[in-house]
Order: sequence, then structure tokens, then C-alpha cells
Amino acid sequence: MKYVWAVIILVLVLIAGFLLFMYSGIYNVAATAPHSPLVEWTLATISDHSIGAHAKGIKEPNLSGHADLDEGFELAGAGFEPATFGL
Repeated sequence: MKYVWAVIILVLVLIAGFLLFMYSGIYNVAATAPHSPLVEWTLATISDHSIGAHAKGIKEPNLSGHADLDEGFELAGAGFEPATFGL
């Protein structure tokens, strides 16, 4: 039983520490300051795996014709003419 209480207390202390860190504003999230290599690796790994997991079953569209492109410009509205992009 002591072991269970120790684990519960440890988890609560970790959660409290994380919340304290999160709300303290200590970590600089500005785009002008580079992340540490560990944070860069973590974000890249999460991004790669998230994209892979959510992209399963999505088929690559046929981009050989202009029908989808024309429809996209039409949906985007005025100011987006294919000629603007050299198409």
C-alpha cells in the first residue's frame, strides 16, 4: 500500500511541477529564439508520426489536369486568377 501512495504522490508532484512550469512563462516560445536540440527532435518526431497517422488511407490526387486547380481558384474567390501564378 505504501508503494501505491508513493506512486500517486509522485504523479501529483510531477503534474504540479509541469503546471507550474507551463504557467510560469519560463520557457521562451518566441519564433525568434531557436529551440534546444531535444525540443527540436521532439517536435519533429511528434509532427512526423502525427502526419503519418492522420494521412493513412488518403490517396494522392491526380494533379495532371487543371479541373481541380480551376475549381480551387473559383472557391478562393476574386483576386486569385490562374494567370497571377503563371498558369
